Amino acid sequence: MQSKKTDLIYILVLIVLTFSVSINTLQNGFVYDDNITIVDNYLLKNPNNFYMLFSKDYYGYSKEITFRPLITLNYYFDYLLFKLNPMWYHLENVIWHILVVITLYFLAKKIPGYSRNCAFFTALLFGVLTIHTEVINITSYREDILMTFFLLLSFVTYLKLKMIPVSQSPNFVEAGFVPANNNPLTPVETQCIASLQRGRVTTRPAPTLFILSLIFYFFSLMSKETAIIFLPLLFLYDFLFEGIHTPNPSQEGNSKKISWKYYIGYFIITVIFFILNFIVMKNPLLLESGFIGNTFSERFLTGINIIGKYLFLLIAPFRLAIDHLITLKRSFIDIEVLLAISVILLLIIFAILFWKTKPIISFSILFFFIGILPVSNIIVLQNPVGERYLYLPTIGFCLLISYLLFNARFKKINVGTEQCSVPTLKIGVCLLILLIIYYSILTIYQNRFYKDGYTVWKRVVELYPDSSKGYMNLGFQLTQQGKFDVASEEFSKAITLESRNYLAYIGLGEIYMKYGRFIEALEVIKKGVKIEPRYYSGYNSLGNIYYNLTLYNQAEESFKEALRINPYFADAYNNLGNVYFEQGRMKEAMESYKKAINLNPQFAEAYNNLGNLLLQTGRVNEAEVEFRKALIYKPELIQARHNLATVYMNQQGWNEAVRELEVVVKSSDTIQGEIKTFPIYISHYYLGIAYDNLKEYQKAIQELEIAIKLNPDDVEVRNYLYSVKKKN
Repeated sequence: MQSKKTDLIYILVLIVLTFSVSINTLQNGFVYDDNITIVDNYLLKNPNNFYMLFSKDYYGYSKEITFRPLITLNYYFDYLLFKLNPMWYHLENVIWHILVVITLYFLAKKIPGYSRNCAFFTALLFGVLTIHTEVINITSYREDILMTFFLLLSFVTYLKLKMIPVSQSPNFVEAGFVPANNNPLTPVETQCIASLQRGRVTTRPAPTLFILSLIFYFFSLMSKETAIIFLPLLFLYDFLFEGIHTPNPSQEGNSKKISWKYYIGYFIITVIFFILNFIVMKNPLLLESGFIGNTFSERFLTGINIIGKYLFLLIAPFRLAIDHLITLKRSFIDIEVLLAISVILLLIIFAILFWKTKPIISFSILFFFIGILPVSNIIVLQNPVGERYLYLPTIGFCLLISYLLFNARFKKINVGTEQCSVPTLKIGVCLLILLIIYYSILTIYQNRFYKDGYTVWKRVVELYPDSSKGYMNLGFQLTQQGKFDVASEEFSKAITLESRNYLAYIGLGEIYMKYGRFIEALEVIKKGVKIEPRYYSGYNSLGNIYYNLTLYNQAEESFKEALRINPYFADAYNNLGNVYFEQGRMKEAMESYKKAINLNPQFAEAYNNLGNLLLQTGRVNEAEVEFRKALIYKPELIQARHNLATVYMNQQGWNEAVRELEVVVKSSDTIQGEIKTFPIYISHYYLGIAYDNLKEYQKAIQELEIAIKLNPDDVEVRNYLYSVKKKN
């Protein structure tokens, strides 16, 4: 009863302290991959898309690279409940993180030689660790949290099902059973002793727990594929700790035989996962390259350097950011590589030296390296470096640090003629508390840098002024803010730092297009596409340039190439529809618009274009429906509002037309970027016509004069103004 009360107190403290250091994440918005995985994720926005979680359409809609249906299902229900309110998504990330912390506490408590108090500090240290700020603040990285949570649940369940074998002797101690490190007997051990004293041995049935452990492992794999390290971790645990309570060789052998049976179950789950991920649900889409290094030796050396950087950031998390500048390593004769190798070898040597006397030290060190191996760039990755990759491996770090410090004590020392000592207080507890305070302060501070996309990437270029990726993404953020001049400067810096940064070329080309500099845009975007021919969005940008240059055949080819690479690219279908519209191929245009809408049911621009097509073909009432849909999903889309006003004018609804057009002309002063491609003078012209039909001639004259001022060469507007003045 006392132990359960202690557990409850510890759990409450873990919840309060972990939540306290993460509470300021709730004020942050969606950043970086959140925009792809959540904000622009078509799959989430239609309840009827549930079936796509289990079809190959999953990749096109979810934007995931590998099969991760559990995390996508989680986002699916989040969107149903919270829509796009980032606070709730961040709160859920924090809650999942707290659940991981609690589960880690129960896992650590079950490790031989690890006391309940030490397990508490391990979990608390993990809860406040500063390196975790990225995975907690970026909603789309919840996959790492869920994967770790289910992996730990599977591990805890595995340890519960492995009952400690006991001797047939009625005397528990004489049989050779001695609790590790003189820890108090657990309730299970006490029950075993009582049973032995009654002349019988009790065993607990394991099938239910084993099935649960397998299910949790499968859920972990369905959250993120790096959960495959679970089987090596189990083997490591059993190798180091198997038989620690049962020195009898015959019992130890029997226990290992049972463990092998368990491994078979986990191996089967792993095989099922690989079949699902790489055969049944293989991603049919072409992916851009993202790894560092062309040869294995380059990837190996760079990967070693990355691990060294991770170790440094764990201890001194002062330069954390969403992206880190990593240089390609080609030789062992490099100070960073040599230093990283030295530290790694030293830790491995410690793991070997202590595997018999202090297996928890070996387990903690090897837990970290097993966890980090799949994401070290030695194995090819889409994104070579990320603080989020450390979420699971840092369990080993926390186990090691907590164990070493918690078991450190002051020794008696001579001061003059007297001896000074602290006989009962562990020095490690004081150090652990200071370490937790240190990380907590840094974590609260670091959370501020995830406020929005601009803040995230501004932090990157401040810490790493040579980061091409940092300047590139800063350029995209400034483009979204309508600061095109500054954005173009950032893209140019990115290209100067890395001539193969194809995204920077495409971003710069998009800026040129906004200023009507189509020839320059064509030149730079062609460079980007040449560097990375698998980037489908590059062909979409290329098609837009050809469209603006009225080179419709080339535009059609570009959009079709984008769709060949990614058949789920709604923007390309919409743009292809525009090409068909200009060529008078109305049936094909309508089909393209409808495909775009089918892929993205909230695609306001596609609804507007479809409405415009219907309006041009005389289907006015149907056009009105499409314009209204466009405005439901994007009220600020002034083209749709202008077109809806045109419908009202066709229907002689002059008051309704005035209402919509007044919104358009007022919005033109605040909507940036869009007004550069939309001839707003036409809205003033139409507003003048509407006022004329309402016999409000003075207002009509005012709007028509504004239209002429914006476009002095339009003879039609001048003639209409002349006729209105005659009426007035």
